[in-house]
Amino acid sequence: MSVVGIDPGLDGAVALLADDGRLIMLDDIPTVGGGRRVLNAQLLARLLGHKYRLHDEPMCACVERAQSTGPRMKGRNSAFSYGRTVGAIDGVLAALEIPLSYVSPTRWKRAAGIPAGSDKDESRRRAIELFPGAADLLARKKDHGRAEALLIAYYGLTNKGEPSG
Repeated sequence: MSVVGIDPGLDGAVALLADDGRLIMLDDIPTVGGGRRVLNAQLLARLLGHKYRLHDEPMCACVERAQSTGPRMKGRNSAFSYGRTVGAIDGVLAALEIPLSYVSPTRWKRAAGIPAGSDKDESRRRAIELFPGAADLLARKKDHGRAEALLIAYYGLTNKGEPSG
């Protein structure tokens, strides 16, 4: 079973791993808009639907459990936007009939061997270590969302997409 890993949020990303661990897709969350970006749910649905038809194998999705990040969230508008994005992602997965489970950041990071309290660069370093063929897609500091989506998919693959805490 192939696994979609999603680091939600407008700076997040989506990864798709085949059941044998091959990287099929790794890309930023598609957005539209200038100053006020929003999730492009139609494009996300097309991307995932196209990959599903291409590989013709069952898919499940692991999404990082949504939570407000307190002061870093910069107010109610930001928290609302984040929640709206997560809800739209859930809707896309439901419409495509892709089973969904959530995973806490603590759990997927522990499974990936990332120490507690590590910064975003540690996610990039570990993702490159596990998937050296993806190094070009993870080269920039701002590619941490891609790294996290890839590690979330890796968690889903190694845990067979089982729901988690």
